[in-house]
This record gives sequence, structure tokens and C-alpha cells, in this order.
Amino acid sequence: MNSHRIYCDHAATTPLDSRVAHFMCDLDRNFVANPSSPHFEGQRAKAILETARRRLCKVLNCNRSEIIFTSSATEANNLVLRGLLKSGDHVLAAGTEHPSILKTAEQLSNLGIEFERIPSNPTGTIRLPDILARLKSETRLVSIQYVNHETGAVNPIHEIGNRLKSQQTLFHSDMVQALGKKAIDLTALPVDMASFSSHKVYGPKGAGALFIRQGTLLDPQITGGNQEQRLRAGTENVSAAAGFALAAEQLESSRDQYCEQLHTLTLLFFQTLTELSVSYIANSKNPVPGLINLSFPGFVAEALLMNLDLAGVAASTGAACSSGSFQASSVLQAMDLSDDRIKSAVRFSFGWDNTPDDVVYIAQSISEICHRLEVKTE
Repeated sequence: MNSHRIYCDHAATTPLDSRVAHFMCDLDRNFVANPSSPHFEGQRAKAILETARRRLCKVLNCNRSEIIFTSSATEANNLVLRGLLKSGDHVLAAGTEHPSILKTAEQLSNLGIEFERIPSNPTGTIRLPDILARLKSETRLVSIQYVNHETGAVNPIHEIGNRLKSQQTLFHSDMVQALGKKAIDLTALPVDMASFSSHKVYGPKGAGALFIRQGTLLDPQITGGNQEQRLRAGTENVSAAAGFALAAEQLESSRDQYCEQLHTLTLLFFQTLTELSVSYIANSKNPVPGLINLSFPGFVAEALLMNLDLAGVAASTGAACSSGSFQASSVLQAMDLSDDRIKSAVRFSFGWDNTPDDVVYIAQSISEICHRLEVKTE
């Protein structure tokens, strides 16, 4: 087993930036009051929270009143669907969406809300004609990711949003994997709501945000207080919100450099795999840099991942283990890929901490593992 661990699962979560960690520790030590308290200490905590909101709004280019802090993007996605949809409504979502959209929409279908999945093309993107063909007078909401969490595929949300405006249909986008890799200007982007997550941008876990364009009305799902514009009751996690805002600010300020590094690593990864004669199929066309989903036909992803882990490499798969059984990726299934491609798919997602040497080592490890597994089956 390699003593030096290489982490390439940044799409699942990024390491906490050390500057963010120090900043949050200082806040937790020195600003302990409840931000809803009327005394001086409470108002100092409130000021920190509102400063965090302004900083995040500056990154996203939106109004302060349009951002509420949540515990995660999953909660933000739930708030959109549960807070907006009523019995008789029709909702469209891509079949490649995150489970927090798909499973929530499926559950709401038991309450008289019609849920319909939009098919993906084989490269993982959603086409506008496939949305328009399913719109009807009852369609209240369309939800499409900006960047897919498993394949890195980029959806044409500008085109989709502009067309939905003329249809008077609300548009939500899960932008978790886009923040830090795509320019996000919510004043210009034609979306009514957008979800974000802190721990995907080198911020703390347990913090997220929901953009709600002015005039869009949602019913709160957590009640009991007036926090977050009465849309999310409960004492705010001030240090987590502030850490999220700082992390997003730092990543946005270096986004070009970050994307250039990820792009360089991605090209080197493909080049090395090719030089080593590793047979693979890329499961997305023109994904965001650093987020790569590859199938290795003839192999099983679980075996590849286990052996990579033993070699000191942390990667992942779109599939999940449930009670010891292999569950195929719903994203790759929605792309209508072959069973062999689905079962052999592995996701590699690079970050700031990865180096060219790391990428070469990962490719070499894959080559050695494939050769070893191939020999065993002969």
C-alpha cells in the first residue's frame, strides 16, 4: 500500500482551506452570541453574518436579500421543491440531477405533484427541445444542474432559462459543481433560484446557500423563528456561513488559475493513460476541468476503486454500495449508456492539492491494476 495518499475526489468534498479554518476558529472563540439576540454581543454576531452574506452576494453578483444560508445544497434543493410545488403542479427535472432533486420530486409525486424526468443525451447534457416537448400549462418548475456532479457535463442554462422566461415557468439550477469553475453572474443568468454548497469550494461542511430572485415566493420548510427572511428558522451557524463566504471569495478570485491547473492535470491524465495503452471511454464531452468520468470496459468499478485505494488513491464512482450490493449510477443510466460502461465507470476529480506527479501516478496505478485484474480472469 502506498504510504503517500493521493486525494482525487474533490467533487465529493474539498479539503478545508487553512485560511478559512483559522478564520472560523477565531470567530467561534470570540463571537459566541446568538445573532438574533438584541444585545451588543448578539448584534456583533449578526453583523458578521450579514458581512458573510454581502461577500457571497458579491461573488455571485446578486442582492443581499436574495441569498439565504442553509445547512447544505441538499437542504436548498429541498426548500425549492417543497416550498414551491403544490398539488396539481407539474415539475420537470433532468434524469441526471442530484438525488436531492430526484428523490424529493419522487416523494412529492405522492402528494399530487406530477414529476417528469427530462432525458439526457449520451454525453450527459440536457437539450432544450427535450424540455419544451414536455412543458404544459401546469408546469410550475424546471430544475436543471449547471454542471453535473458525476460527469462534469455543462448544461446550456442560459438558453434554457431565456426560453422558460417566455413560458412563464420558474427555473431552478443546482450550481454546486459550477461555483469556482464557471463564471456565475446571477443578475445576468436567467434563473429564478440556484443552490450552492460550501464544502465543494474549500469551505466547511454543513453550510450552503439558496439564491431566490426577488418576487419568487417559497413556503418555509423549517419553522419556528424569523431567521433567514423567515424562510429557514433556527439559529444561524455564523462561523460556517462566514467560512463559506470567504472560501467562495478566495476561489473566485483565483478561478482562472484554478481552472488552468485543473485543465493541465486533466490533459496530462489523458495523455499518460494513452501512453500506457489503457483502454477507457470518457463519459462526457467538454466537461468542466478536473471532473472526469471514465469507463474501463471489461472491468468492474468496485474492484478498480478498491485496488486504487490500496495503491493510495482516493477516487469514487457514481455507483453506491447499499447493504453490500452494487447500485448502478442513476446519472449514467439516464444517459442510456451500456451496462458495461455503467458498471466500469470511475470518477476522478482533481483540486488545488493535486500535482502532475500525482496524476501520472494515478494513471500508472490504473494501468497496473487493469493488467493485474486482466491476468486474474484469464
